[in-house]
Amino acid sequence: DLSHDPKFIGEFLRLRREHGYDMVSGTRYAPGGGVAGWDTRRKLTSRGANYLAKVLLAPGASDLTGSFRLYTKPVLEELVRAVKSK
Repeated sequence: DLSHDPKFIGEFLRLRREHGYDMVSGTRYAPGGGVAGWDTRRKLTSRGANYLAKVLLAPGASDLTGSFRLYTKPVLEELVRAVKSK
């Protein structure tokens, strides 16, 4: 849906290659991050949902509602195998 700028894909690939990461995640809440075209209501909803998730789940991630991610093929295949549809 292009809610994340594809200009960061190259940086994700570089980080993956240089550090051997299985996953690279970008977040709008990191320094240099942000959103474009969102009204105040959407920004507050996103911040509120992430705050509640952080308090209730303590996930160790800053953006659970829509971070931009790159996975290696083996990790993505394992995730797909592990997901069970109901």
